[in-house]
Amino acid sequence: MPKDKDHNNVIGDIHNHQDDTNHGVKKQETYKPVDQLTPRYRDLFAAMLHEDDNIANEAYDNVLFERKLAVPYLCNQYELAHTKTAQDRKLRYFCIQLLGFSGAKNSQKIVLQALSDEDAHVRKEALYAVEDLKLKSATDHVRNRLQDLDPDVRRVAQEVYDYLLSM
Repeated sequence: MPKDKDHNNVIGDIHNHQDDTNHGVKKQETYKPVDQLTPRYRDLFAAMLHEDDNIANEAYDNVLFERKLAVPYLCNQYELAHTKTAQDRKLRYFCIQLLGFSGAKNSQKIVLQALSDEDAHVRKEALYAVEDLKLKSATDHVRNRLQDLDPDVRRVAQEVYDYLLSM
C-alpha cells in the first residue's frame, strides 16, 4: 500500500501535527468545492479515518481496487478536505496517494495543486504521484519543490525531477 517503509509513522505524524488553528488569519477562498460524493465513497473515506486499522485498511483497499472509478471522488474529497485538521491532512494524503496509484492522467490538476499543499507529507506524496502518473508536463512544478522548506520533500523532488528529465 504505502511507498515509504515508515507509512505508519507518516500517518502518525500527520495525525499528531499540532497546527490545527488558523492563527487568526482568514483565508480568502475564490472557489468552494461542492460535495459531489456518493454515500458509498463518503462512507469509505470516513472509514479510512477509523481508529481500527482493519476497518481503515479495508476501506483504503476498496477505493484502491476501484481506483479508476474513484478518481472523480478522490479529486472531490481532496478539495473538500481543506481545513487544517489532522483528519483532513490524512484524507488529503490518502487521496493523493490513491490518485497516483490510479494511473489516471485526468487527476493531474489535483496532483499539481497538492504539490503546494500546506502539509509536507501531502506534498511529498504528490511528487510520488507525479512520478507514478509520468506527468512530464509537471517538470516546472517539481523543480519548484527543489526549494521546499522540508528536506524530505526536497529529496523526493530531486529524485522525481531527475526521473522526469530522463523520460
